[in-house]
Amino acid sequence: MNNYYQVSASYDDVGNILSITRRGLVPDANCFTPQEIDRMTLVYDTPSNRLLRVGDLAPTPYRPYGFKPGVSPSAEYVHDNNGNLTFDPHKGLMMQYNFLNLPTSIGAMSLTYDATGRKWKKDGEFGEVEYDNGVEYRDGVLEAIYAPDGRLVAEYPSGGNRSEGDISRFVAEYWHQDHLGNTRLAFADFNEDSFIEIKDNPSTGENELEITQESHYYPFGMGHMGHGMLLLLQRIGTCSMVLKEMKTWG
Repeated sequence: MNNYYQVSASYDDVGNILSITRRGLVPDANCFTPQEIDRMTLVYDTPSNRLLRVGDLAPTPYRPYGFKPGVSPSAEYVHDNNGNLTFDPHKGLMMQYNFLNLPTSIGAMSLTYDATGRKWKKDGEFGEVEYDNGVEYRDGVLEAIYAPDGRLVAEYPSGGNRSEGDISRFVAEYWHQDHLGNTRLAFADFNEDSFIEIKDNPSTGENELEITQESHYYPFGMGHMGHGMLLLLQRIGTCSMVLKEMKTWG
């Protein structure tokens, strides 16, 4: 068993996490290498037990691949009277909430709900996204129709303005989820040959891979970076193509 993603943690008497140490895969000249990406200490307010400060003593070059501390360890988180986080000093984000304790703004992003708490709209740097009973619109144009096991993604001709009348086809994207509902694997039969292609042919200019997302997580929720790179190296053959493929997965 390797220790690429090894995690250790300590707790206080009431269950608060006092420290987290994490290892992860970090891109380098050899494609990737396992390194310590987090060595965090967490401090809580007394008696509320709300998180107050986080420090990270991981080696400086590898911190961007873990918690990503953004300010001094003395910087403090701020909460409202209901316990909602209103300021994250490490991400530089301020948050506001409605009477249902749902976030209405996170930094530059705003969110709109109805009186029952159902989310209707999200505005931010990537445009306006609207939700209507499992149908998603981006900037007023149909983007996807969601179902429990995946979604139908609308494809439009490349170039020019998009409108629903220009939809060329819907691509069925299927999801494999874990017991917490996280999507761990997403795939789609783009070429409609009834097979899911897991290899890319480096001799062609096309990307034949039909795996659209592969996600793995640490016990406390942060995503693994580089998970599956060994398998990708076997499928694709070169590190540069592996790193390119990782970017397409986000």
